[in-house]
Amino acid sequence: MGISGTPSAYRVLLALATVVVAVGAVSLVVTGAGHMAPKPRPSASSGPTPVPLDCASDQLQLDGAYNECASIDPATRSCDVTMVGLDDIFRLTTSGHHDLLYVNIQQLTGPGDYQLTEGALQVDFYDDTGAEWSSVAGSLTVIAQDSRSGTVHAILEPWVGNTSALPLSVSGPWSCG
Repeated sequence: MGISGTPSAYRVLLALATVVVAVGAVSLVVTGAGHMAPKPRPSASSGPTPVPLDCASDQLQLDGAYNECASIDPATRSCDVTMVGLDDIFRLTTSGHHDLLYVNIQQLTGPGDYQLTEGALQVDFYDDTGAEWSSVAGSLTVIAQDSRSGTVHAILEPWVGNTSALPLSVSGPWSCG
């Protein structure tokens, strides 16, 4: 103690340092500072991850809302190919239902790859209840010179009136016969 009962400056500084260290330690414990942050969980992708199915080489693979192989019914396809566009409707058959696949290219320039993110190009899927999925990504390839066949790799999202929350991926060959 110093003169007239006041603590010495040394003791005051020591007490103050002790309080600061104690408050800092309590703060670190309370806030969790110094602990490793939990690893973030992977987020869901924008489309379904295709599950390898054992589809025949002439079948389309459906993944997401449906997980099955689909065949194009040759008796019920509608193909309209003009000099400027492609407008095809395919009736698909699977093990339990009948669906429609609609393929539209408004600015067809012949064989090649068409990205589904480019304006006037779409692939739609309608199930037998009338629910619709519409393309948001992927590609449509036209391989025949007459533009009557190719492949599709499309990610589709549920569309107006569809009660399904699941996206749909459609991959495989298409042909107008």
